Amino acid sequence: MKIVNSLRRRVGERLRMVLAQTRKPRFVPDLTQPSLFKADSIVRVVHLDAAMIIGGIRALLLQSLHPLAMTAMADHSDYKSDPFGRLRRTVDFLGWTSYGTLAQAEKSIATVKRIHDTVVGTTAEGETYSANDPHLLMWIHVAEVDSFLVAHELFGRPRLSPRECDEYVANMGIIAERLGAVDPPSSVAEMREVIDRYRNELRLIPQGREAIRFLEDFPLSMGQKIAYRLLFSAAVRSLPRWAQEMIGREIKGVVYLAVLRQVSHVMVRVLDWGLKADLDLSRYPRT
Repeated sequence: MKIVNSLRRRVGERLRMVLAQTRKPRFVPDLTQPSLFKADSIVRVVHLDAAMIIGGIRALLLQSLHPLAMTAMADHSDYKSDPFGRLRRTVDFLGWTSYGTLAQAEKSIATVKRIHDTVVGTTAEGETYSANDPHLLMWIHVAEVDSFLVAHELFGRPRLSPRECDEYVANMGIIAERLGAVDPPSSVAEMREVIDRYRNELRLIPQGREAIRFLEDFPLSMGQKIAYRLLFSAAVRSLPRWAQEMIGREIKGVVYLAVLRQVSHVMVRVLDWGLKADLDLSRYPRT
C-alpha cells in the first residue's frame, strides 16, 4: 500500500509541475468564505476531473480556427517562449474562479481584463481586433465551455445529467459576462447554436496552423510526450468532424478510434487518481 500511495503522489506531483509548476494543490475551497460559485456547483465537479486536460487541448484547437483570435495570439502572446508560464496562468485563472474566494476570483478576472486592454491590433488584411471585443470573447468562451463539457462527457466522472450539462453552461456564463461577453448561452442547445453561427467566420490562417503544430509537439520530456500525444489525439477525436477537417487532423479507422477511446479513458483515470492524492475531498462536491 505504501508503494501504491507513493506512486499516486508522484503521478500527481509530476502532473501539477507540468500544469502549474507546483507540486501541491493550490486551489482548495474555503467553505467559510463567499465565492463565485456555490460549494456544490457543477462547475466545481467538472473542473476537478483530469478530463479537463483533454478539454483544454480541444479548446485551443477549436479556438485556433478563428483568424482574429489567432492573429491576436501571434502578435501578443508569449506561448512559444514561455509555454509553461502561459499554461500556469490559464490554470490559475480556472482554479481561482472555480474554487477561490470571491475576492480571489474577482482579482483573477481583473488581471485578465487588464491584459485584454493591451491586446489590440490590425490583421494583414487590415481588419482590426481587440481582446475586449464581445464578439471575439464569445467565441473564446463557447469554444472553451463546449470543450470542457465534451471532454467530461467522454472521459470524466461523475456522469452528468442533461440538466447538469445545461447548468454548467449557464454557470460558466457568469465568468464570460464578467470578462465582457454579452448574453452568453445558458444551455447546451444555445451554446451549440452560437458555435454554428461562428462557422462562416472560421478558417485556418498560418498563425493558427503554427499554433496547432506547437500544441501537437508541446515541449515535454520524451516520456511525457508519449502520454501527451495520446491526450492530444483524444482531443482531436472529440472535435466535430468539420473542425477535424479544418485543422487537417481528421482521425479515421473504426478499430483505431475504439482503441484510442479506451486507452485515453484509462490514461485520464490514472491522471485523475494521481491529482486527487493530496486533496481533502470533503471540500469538493460529489467525490
